[in-house]
Parts: sequence; structure tokens; C-alpha cells
Amino acid sequence: MKVIKTTEISQELALRAGFYNKDNEVSNLTILQTSSARYHKLLAYGRSQLKAKFDEKELSLVLDCLNATYLQDQAEIWLNCLHFEIEDAIEFEHLDEKWEVDGACLVQKIETAEKSTIMALIDFADFFWRSHEQWSACDTFKILDQMDEISNSAVENIGWLQNFPLSEEAVIVDK
Repeated sequence: MKVIKTTEISQELALRAGFYNKDNEVSNLTILQTSSARYHKLLAYGRSQLKAKFDEKELSLVLDCLNATYLQDQAEIWLNCLHFEIEDAIEFEHLDEKWEVDGACLVQKIETAEKSTIMALIDFADFFWRSHEQWSACDTFKILDQMDEISNSAVENIGWLQNFPLSEEAVIVDK
């Protein structure tokens, strides 16, 4: 078990957010707000690329492929290997036939996509499977639009973090 003090996290995030100074005058809240807003904007850009470069059937195939797949905390793996998973699903489960998609073209699109687009695709699949009772896998663009609304609201109201202040004594335990 690894225990990390929030002061260590604050310094790391502060450097990444461009706020760190030797007097350490920036609050954890400011650092987290900035990092969270940037992350949401990056995902929004990735979602716009999904809508521009993929059609709904291709996105449905990805959702189908990632059914019951653990995506949380595995982003670094999926960023580099998602196309292999899709390729295997096409070869062994014939998902390209099921969704009437050019499988080879889809695999190439995923393999050559920007990392922000892949991250948005992972986030999209994770969001879908956590709330799939509300959606059909054929409603991919509606789902992406809903995610944009949620994300825009989160960025606009990023002050929600004020309800979760971090003290210098707080710790995060990584099991």
C-alpha cells in the first residue's frame, strides 16, 4: 500500500497546471479546478473528433466490443491497444458483419486516431456501460451530445470542488 500526501500531489499538479511557485501560494482547489477543466475540454475535443471521423455503426461496434470490459484506471493500456481489441472482436466475433461496418477501415481509424480521440472513445464506452439502461447502442451521437452537455456543465460549474476541500494533512491511499 502506498500513501501519498496531498502536498505531493499538489506540487505535481501545480507544475502541470503552470501555477507552481516557490512560495507554494496556490491552493489545491485552484490546481484541481484548472486540471479538471483542461481534462474536460480535452475530452470534448476528442468527442468532436469521434463525431467527425466515425459513424454511428462504427461507434456501436466499439461499444459492443467493450461490453463488460474494465476501462477505469486502464487508460494508458487502452490508449495504445484499443485497435487490437477491436481487431480481435472483428476477427473472432464478426462484429463488423453484425454492425455492417468495414472492419479493416475501423481498425485503421482507431490505430491512427489522436490520443485525445482514443481517450474520448474510452470515456464514451465507460459512460455508456455505466448507464446503458438509459440508452441504445445505436444512439451513439445522442450519447456523445449528452456527454458534451454534462461536461460543459461541469466546466462551467467547476466550483463544485469547493465542497471537497483538501487539507495538507489529507492522504490518498493507493492499494
